[in-house]
Amino acid sequence: SDDHHKEQESTISTLDQESDDHHKEQQSTLSTVWTNTLISIRKPILRAILAASGLAARNPKTCVTSTILFCITVLAIGIFTNFRVDVNQDTLWTPTPSRVLSHGKWIKEDSAFPDPPNWFGMTVHADGQNILGDEGIKRVFTAIDTVRNLPNYDKICDQASISMLKNNATTCGISSPTKFWNFDVNEYNNDMENEKDTIQRLSMMDYPDGVPVDLNSIFGKNERGSEDDDNANILTSVQMYIVKIALPAVDEIAEFEKIATKKMLDLRNQWNAESGNIYRLEVESNSSFDDEFIRAIRNDIPLVPMVFVVMSIFTCLIFFRRNWVY
Repeated sequence: SDDHHKEQESTISTLDQESDDHHKEQQSTLSTVWTNTLISIRKPILRAILAASGLAARNPKTCVTSTILFCITVLAIGIFTNFRVDVNQDTLWTPTPSRVLSHGKWIKEDSAFPDPPNWFGMTVHADGQNILGDEGIKRVFTAIDTVRNLPNYDKICDQASISMLKNNATTCGISSPTKFWNFDVNEYNNDMENEKDTIQRLSMMDYPDGVPVDLNSIFGKNERGSEDDDNANILTSVQMYIVKIALPAVDEIAEFEKIATKKMLDLRNQWNAESGNIYRLEVESNSSFDDEFIRAIRNDIPLVPMVFVVMSIFTCLIFFRRNWVY
C-alpha cells in the first residue's frame, strides 16, 4: 500500500514537472515572438533616424534652414487658409458630440421659438457703501439715458421680444429702479422734493402700474428697517442698483452693443475722474465674453513667432557641437 502511494506521488510529480516545462516552453516561445516583432518594427524606424541624422550631419546649414522654412510655411498656410477664431461658448465648453448641443440647435433653429433677448446689464455701486438716495438714482438715470439716446436705439427696439410702452410707443423692456418714475428723469425731478421722498418711493412693494417689485432684480444687498422703530417697510441701505435692458437679437445688435459698451466705459472713466465721487459703473453685454476673448487672442497671436524663435535658439544652443563627427 505504501509502495502504491509512493508510485502515485511520483507519477503526479512527473506530470507537474512536465506541465511546468511545457508552460516555460510556451512562455519562451511567446517571448521570442514578441522580441522579434519589436525588432522588426524597430529596424525601419532606426534606419530612417540614422539616415536623417546622417543627412543633417553632412548638410547642417541646409537642414536647419529647410526645417525653419518648412515650419514657417506650414504656419502661414494654416493662418491664411483654415484659421478662424471661434469664441462661441456652446462649442468651446460643451463636449462634442453632446445631447445638449443637439437640443440647443433644435431650440434655436428648428423650434420656431422667439429668440431670447440680448440682456445689456449695468450696475451702479460705491464699492460696498450705502448708495440709497438721490445721487445714486440720478446716476442710474444718466447711465440708462446714455444708452437710450444712442442712434438706432429706437429702430432696434421696434423689434424687441420683451418690450414696454414709452411715450405711446413700443420700446425695449427695462428692469431698473427708475421704473418707480416710469423711466423718466423729468418725472423724477418734478415729483421728488427731497431725499426722503426718493427713499419712500424706492421702498414701495409695487410699481406705479401695479406690478410687484422684484427686489433682488433691481437692488443689490438691500436692507429695511426694524419693526421696533416702525420702519419695517422702509429701505435703510442699498449697496447696488441693477439695470437690465432687453435688446432684441437682431443682425444689428452686435455693432450696437459694441457702441453702447464703449459709451458706458467712457461714462465710467468720466465718473472715476470726478473729484470726490464714490460712484462706480459696471457694464456687461451679451457679447462681452466674446469681445474679451477675441481681444485676448489677438494680443497673444504676436507671441507665437516669438515663442518659435526662442525655442529655435534654445534647441540650437542645446544640441550645438563644434566637433564635425559628434
